[in-house]
Amino acid sequence: MPGTHSHPKELVGIARGMAEAGSGVFQLISDSLGKEPDCRWMNEIGKITGQPFIFSMVDVRADADPCEFRAAVPWRPPGFLMASQSSLHLFSHHNAFAEIADLPLEANVERMRDPAFRRALFADGPDITKSLTGLVSRFNKMYSLDVDLD
Repeated sequence: MPGTHSHPKELVGIARGMAEAGSGVFQLISDSLGKEPDCRWMNEIGKITGQPFIFSMVDVRADADPCEFRAAVPWRPPGFLMASQSSLHLFSHHNAFAEIADLPLEANVERMRDPAFRRALFADGPDITKSLTGLVSRFNKMYSLDVDLD
């Protein structure tokens, strides 16, 4: 299964294999769907396979150019367990956090408690061009776990 950083050439190659096999479904889950140049390779995959390109609607922007693909609604909302040591969390796409991301946990926590660093962190918005940034920065759709996790 191709991953987040797969090159469109790899995806088109997989589509050619699907066309040769005569079956298959090409589906994408993305938080930045519908922007060029994605429309080009998505349409190419649809033409190669003779099947619609299906994507799960997570965050389709209103200003996106229309492409020849079909939307599917995910059967459940995506869920994330986020913590300061996980690869995806509230600050993982902030440039200010990148300065301390590789520190040991104790040093990371100490820096996060520094009022000057916190001001800089909150003043620095997330890089919205990174994958999944929209999902981890929608505070109105997040709920905390009230249980201590081990």
